[in-house]
Amino acid sequence: MSASIDQGRIIQNVNQYLERNGFSIRFDEGGVCQGLAMMHAKYCMEDREADFWEILKSISHPSDSALENAHIFITQVLLAFAANQYNQNISQDNSFNMLKLESGGESKAFLPAFSFALVADDRNWANCLKEIALDDNEIAQVSSIDHAITISKKNGQYHVYDPEYPTGQKSFSTELEVLNELHKRVFSYETANVGLQLHLFRKPDASLRQYPAVSDLYERYLPNVNATATVRGHSFSTLRAAASINFDPKVTEYLLRQGADDSRNAAKMAINANNTEALSILLTTLPGDQSDLLIFALTSGKAAAFELLMKNESNRDLFRRGYGSMLFFAAEGGNGPLLKNCLEITKNEIERYYEKAPPDIKEKLINEQICRCLTNIEQGREANVLSNAIKSGDSEAFTVIWNELKSAGYKFQPQDNMNYLVAAIKNNNALVVSKLVNEIPRELLETTTLSQNALKRVNNDILVELKDHGVSLPSLPPKTESILSRIFLSLLKKIFGAKEQVATDITITWDKQLEVKASSSPVKSQDFKQQFLEMRKENSLAKEPPKNSFKEQLMKIKDSASAESTPQVVTSPKMGV
Repeated sequence: MSASIDQGRIIQNVNQYLERNGFSIRFDEGGVCQGLAMMHAKYCMEDREADFWEILKSISHPSDSALENAHIFITQVLLAFAANQYNQNISQDNSFNMLKLESGGESKAFLPAFSFALVADDRNWANCLKEIALDDNEIAQVSSIDHAITISKKNGQYHVYDPEYPTGQKSFSTELEVLNELHKRVFSYETANVGLQLHLFRKPDASLRQYPAVSDLYERYLPNVNATATVRGHSFSTLRAAASINFDPKVTEYLLRQGADDSRNAAKMAINANNTEALSILLTTLPGDQSDLLIFALTSGKAAAFELLMKNESNRDLFRRGYGSMLFFAAEGGNGPLLKNCLEITKNEIERYYEKAPPDIKEKLINEQICRCLTNIEQGREANVLSNAIKSGDSEAFTVIWNELKSAGYKFQPQDNMNYLVAAIKNNNALVVSKLVNEIPRELLETTTLSQNALKRVNNDILVELKDHGVSLPSLPPKTESILSRIFLSLLKKIFGAKEQVATDITITWDKQLEVKASSSPVKSQDFKQQFLEMRKENSLAKEPPKNSFKEQLMKIKDSASAESTPQVVTSPKMGV
């Protein structure tokens, strides 16, 4: 491995290849260490470590044929690095769920045999590593706040694979040597403590063995349960990390009994990981306002965590009073089934509000309120539920809202649809583009132009669809002709669906002054609404829907929650997030 195989070189070569062949997907330029570390662990557990190094060398000094042969590897790195983009119920901390082990001709679950998180000094961590006692059938994937590596042990020597190492691996004789390397050079912690979370994988055909009890390790090597470790301005705590990776509620219970006091941020980590076991314990320490947690569950698209939070009567009442904003947050989360669930709650609330309306106007009033709820611009946001669903990149989320608007009789306006179309193009969402171009008059589409950079970053399928509907495209990038590349594209579509990386650096313009007559105008029912208001004066109906001031309050909660300590994305040790 004399040639450099660091992730910077790999990212550059893969991205050049993807751009050259018309793919919109890219490796994150800040780093894909989580994906590479997870793939190293997978290949080691399949007894294919030599293949892993050969693939990295071929990508580092590539030809197109070499990269074609690495298509599946590239796809799996993407899956492991950004798992939550493709499955909202999975986070980066448990992205191993996106991969399978190939063993004995069978595909098996790729799951850790042991998981552990701790903030401690080098000596305590070294003692932990010694007690965990890695053997030849195992590998540990270890991560900090913003970087990930692997540690294996063969013939009494520890081997650290850091995606930043030019040569791939370094070897060490003792646990303390390993920890000194991790602390100072690999993770660059600025404090005396180092914060690490560890997933230990064992070969599926190896005999089972006993691991230390997590609580016993804490008893011996966690002198301060509230100690933190800091790197590049971000802090790591044992409770937060454990809530993210350890699904045994006894671990959370133990840390709380020892006086861990970061329950709210730990709850957010548990939500991000959909770790309802830890979350249920943490919520018992947070009996008051949980609105920030409910909103975080929606904006991160975590269905299981949302369902758990909705068992609380105060949270159910909050949702009912602010259903419009809650739908807005759920659309941002990009989880189609969760958004559909929230929409059903909202519709039930609207129907309850209008239950005493006269039968001849009741359906119209309900449909109008649904349409307003889904298309009105949220105050100060320049977005609505539908545009949030588009920007989330999830085709199912868009389809849920689109179909509901169609069912309620909403008439889409061309100029609004152009804004939706731009968002769909930037999200490389072919399904949304396909629906919208059929709702926009051709004469308006004919005034639309895309920048040259857009021609490079937008999927060929979308460009062809746009051109077929009159969008001015002077030239299209050449389509991939290689059979292997076509298979790769098919594989990406199958795995990723229509949810792809956002092309934020493209320009799309159209003639906003063009007068276009809509085929029909939105349904208006002012007379019906006036009748209804008169009836309300007589107190014959339920109380008013939530007012704007309440919406503003919810938005402030969401913004303040976003500004707090939330789960970090693992990128490169050289770049903060």
